[in-house]
Amino acid sequence: MATAQIFPFEIPRNEKENYFRMHLLLEHATDVLRDVLRTQLKAAYPGLFDPSKTDKLFDVLDNLQVKHTLLLLKNRKVINSSQMKLLYPSGTPSTTVTTQDLDITLAVVLLRNITNLNPHAKWENPPASDTSIEANIGRVKTYRNQLSHGHRLGLTDTSFQTEFNALKHVLLSLSPIYTSDHYDKLLIMPLEAKVAPCQLLSLQLPGKFADLKGREDMVQQIQQHIAGETRLVLLTGMGGIGKTSVAIEVGHREQKVLFIDMRQVTNLESVKLSLVQHYHPTSSLKDLYSDYQNVFIQSLSSLTSDTVIIFDNNDEVMKSNLQEFHKLIQDILNSTKHITLLCTSREAFSQMSHYMAVIDLPPLDKAPSIDILWEGKTSRPTDSESVVLSEIAEKCGGNPLALKLLSVQLKKKTAQRVLDRIKNKNVIESLKVANLPASQEMMACLDMSYETLNTEEKRVFRALHMFPVSFSLEEVSEMFKIDEDKCESILDSLSNKSLLSSDLSSFDLHPLLRAYAEFQARKDQNEIAHIQDAYCKYYMKQTPLLLSEFDTLPSKETYAKAQKILPHLRLIAGLLSDQLSNNKPSDTDIFINLFHIACVFQNLFLYPEAFSILNSLKTLIQKDPFRSFDGLVHMFIGNVLYGMGKYKDAYNFYQRGVIKLTKILGSSHPEMASVYSNMGNFLMEMGKYTESISYMQKCLEVQQENLGSNHPEIADTYSGIADTLRSIGKYTEALSNQKKCIEILEGVLGPKHPKTAMKYDAHGTILKEMGRFREAFTFHQKSIDVLESSFGSKNIYTASAYSNIGEVYRLMGKYREALKYNKKSLSVFEEIHGPKHPRTAKIYINLGNTLSEMGKNPDALAYYKKSHAILKDVLGPRHIETVKTITNMCLILKETGKPEDALKYYSENLDIMTELMGPKHPETSAIYHGIGGCFLDMGIYEVAVACYHKCLEGREEVLGPNHPNTANTYSRMGLALAYMGKNREALTYHNKCLGAREIVLGFKHPDTVSEYSNKGHALSELGEHAEALKYYEKALDVRREILGDKHPDTALLYRNIGCVLHDMGKYSEALTYYEKCLEVYHEHFGPDHEMTVTLNIKVHFIKLIILSKVLVNMSKYLATELIVKGKFNQASRFLNFIDWKFKLYKF
Repeated sequence: MATAQIFPFEIPRNEKENYFRMHLLLEHATDVLRDVLRTQLKAAYPGLFDPSKTDKLFDVLDNLQVKHTLLLLKNRKVINSSQMKLLYPSGTPSTTVTTQDLDITLAVVLLRNITNLNPHAKWENPPASDTSIEANIGRVKTYRNQLSHGHRLGLTDTSFQTEFNALKHVLLSLSPIYTSDHYDKLLIMPLEAKVAPCQLLSLQLPGKFADLKGREDMVQQIQQHIAGETRLVLLTGMGGIGKTSVAIEVGHREQKVLFIDMRQVTNLESVKLSLVQHYHPTSSLKDLYSDYQNVFIQSLSSLTSDTVIIFDNNDEVMKSNLQEFHKLIQDILNSTKHITLLCTSREAFSQMSHYMAVIDLPPLDKAPSIDILWEGKTSRPTDSESVVLSEIAEKCGGNPLALKLLSVQLKKKTAQRVLDRIKNKNVIESLKVANLPASQEMMACLDMSYETLNTEEKRVFRALHMFPVSFSLEEVSEMFKIDEDKCESILDSLSNKSLLSSDLSSFDLHPLLRAYAEFQARKDQNEIAHIQDAYCKYYMKQTPLLLSEFDTLPSKETYAKAQKILPHLRLIAGLLSDQLSNNKPSDTDIFINLFHIACVFQNLFLYPEAFSILNSLKTLIQKDPFRSFDGLVHMFIGNVLYGMGKYKDAYNFYQRGVIKLTKILGSSHPEMASVYSNMGNFLMEMGKYTESISYMQKCLEVQQENLGSNHPEIADTYSGIADTLRSIGKYTEALSNQKKCIEILEGVLGPKHPKTAMKYDAHGTILKEMGRFREAFTFHQKSIDVLESSFGSKNIYTASAYSNIGEVYRLMGKYREALKYNKKSLSVFEEIHGPKHPRTAKIYINLGNTLSEMGKNPDALAYYKKSHAILKDVLGPRHIETVKTITNMCLILKETGKPEDALKYYSENLDIMTELMGPKHPETSAIYHGIGGCFLDMGIYEVAVACYHKCLEGREEVLGPNHPNTANTYSRMGLALAYMGKNREALTYHNKCLGAREIVLGFKHPDTVSEYSNKGHALSELGEHAEALKYYEKALDVRREILGDKHPDTALLYRNIGCVLHDMGKYSEALTYYEKCLEVYHEHFGPDHEMTVTLNIKVHFIKLIILSKVLVNMSKYLATELIVKGKFNQASRFLNFIDWKFKLYKF
């Protein structure tokens, strides 16, 4: 559901789609400029750069003239520090950078300044008449700037067409790497991208610390615990003692290691989610969330090799969520014996149920302490210096962080002077930093380092306390409005003074130093307010675009952006909540920002955080100026509750949200269309189909009033209504709505547009369920032709169409063709999603269905089990899609004579489905139907009838008496009653079934035909053979017309008619039908199949009957001839042979 509806009046969806399509075109523009750069560099540096051999820029960057030019550009601030660092890390040319690493800005700078292009040409704002390469490159950059730096996240249709065509023309003139057709496909490519897999938390082990000194014994001790039976190693000690350094060193010595910096954790459930994602890397958060608790346990319990998980920096988590932290530890250790946890914190905690070792890191010994203090010196300390250094180390408590801070002082001051400063430093106890277990001497070290900073460095250092995790140069520079070069110089200075740690791309502040920086910043309330304001504004300005991406084009990059700012949003949410409740209760900007944060949390499936924020906002919406947000907040709380599986609560909030939004906006406001649509989709998923259609109709009315009658969004609504109607078996109405959808799309987009093609596919699905297979085939093929032309065969949408046409082939009995398309579809899904993705699992089900129809039950069962295992592993055993796969497995088990095994599966999942969806949800009813079938096959007919009654309670109420699924249960109830000898009651249910199917499906639908056959059987059991024969023949006529003479279902009717004729004593006619059936069974199932063998026996038996009748008639004939001739004794022998008693009477 839309989460970018920040205000009741949001940007129209078509304008947002236009915006993102322009983004897609600009991604291609980046490739084009890189291609132009390769061409120009080859021409300018023929001996140094040849893209046919390598794309690396090292030789060009090593050119003295290029170096000089780029250095001048940096001094003139044309190139910033980050760009220079990319090209010249550590001041020397990069050995790895290629043109593929360059963005548009840097590519344009290089094109303009180090190639043969004219740097003085009209690169900016060229006249229309200027079509030079320079002018066109400049135009590309202008388009990028306008789109990236504009404030509106949308483009009108007119603006979009004009800008798209203009930029496309420019790109075609610059490079041939993309064709006009390729660009045009960006206009029709569906933006409903799959929710991409993306790690919620980073699990990557950081790089080793090169200067770890004096800790080898600790590292080895921890490794011994890991190698032994210890399951939990707790590494404790004061701040700065080196817990993280030791943990990372241990991590680099172990084979399989996961590392989580707990500072980035928004809640502890996100840790579980991240571990689940790690073990299911191709699955999205959406796929995983619904049952991640069970998937978490299942994933860990299936481990077969040992893994070390490091939880670093646990102090804040333990302070705020100690019980939950204990539970997380317990859950991990209880789930597997193959994980050892290594946790770092200042304080120890107790976890009594597992082998645990607590290692308190001691102060460093004198020798490594002196090594750290004297680091960077070329000569060894003198004896007198060593004595002083020993005293300094003692004053520092052997704390590595304090020693590093003082080592910087020792580079400029004598050891004695540093020691004197420590002794003379007066630290007031009340000014100590909260949570900082530091002595006066430790505080002295911090103060001494802080005092070495200049005013600007102090200001930046204080501001850095806002970052809960590592940060980049660009973040600090932009957030606090500092020139990037100057900012880099300040951060480098802080790093050199050991107040920051850094690598090539980021900086980090030690938790103890962060607490100290915050302590210094809080001395000035105005300054702390300014820092917090800058911090909040920097990250909050990113959320509207992020939410718009989630709503329109969620990609892996979208989730990566969200992951990066997640710890910041958590911190900001706390700050804004305090402001809203204490300082600025009427500030709508704060309200909206909190709403944004809740929406990001919701999109990342962090529902408890989202609910907490939205619930706090709900308490304010009765006051001005927040009343206009009342309905919106209720709707989004409904979204969150639905995601949490609290469906009844979600339904209540949705209802209230709709009422409130209608009151605020009016029932015909354009925004109400999406509100009604969302409500309709929710109700459909809940199985409330009638209410769902009602809301979709409301949506349609609003759209027609505001958009006219031929808008693509109206087509989508018609299609949604059609899908719901199809779900309740109202196929004629569904077909009518789908036709309206197609008519609009053909008129607006044309018949060759992929979106139109997808609706052809949906139309085919309705026809398929109506039994109109040939028409369905036509629409599916039409869809495939367009999709293959637009996207090729290796596309998800094309593969889905392959799957659907395969299903039609299966139902038509053309199994080889069905298998061909099943496998064609499967190969695409496996290539794109991987073999263990839920969508791939559904194709395995289709393959199983086809193989089952072919009588290859073991192969079918293998595919069903494969599908079930994937869904159980990825989505969890309690997910609705996992439970639904049980039905397929159970059908095979029943067919192979194992109803008891099927019953076990059904019973296990009945409780799950009842809990998830309620006792009368269609999926719950389906399980009752399946259980009834098991008891029917086991001959326990009374229980079967009870199960069918339970099923009908749900189906008649939710789906109605004429729904195809309700009719199915009527049919099965009739069979169960017939087996109990209650043939009259059975006939009543068969009549109910037939009445429903004739109304909904028509007279020629396969299911209607099956019920003609069932009614024929019931009549036959009542001895009404002539009437039974009439229904069998009626069924046969239709099956031969639709499926042909050689289909197994047609053969079944040959057999049934043969049975009735057999019972009527018409043996020769019966044999004719039996033999027709046998011919089909031989062809489809083979001579050794159980059905073929059984029918063979029946054929032999009836042949014996016919033969015996022939013998009887022959015996009678011969006896008659002999009697006429007066040969009575011989006649008597013939008649005795056929068991007739002959006695001659004399008159």
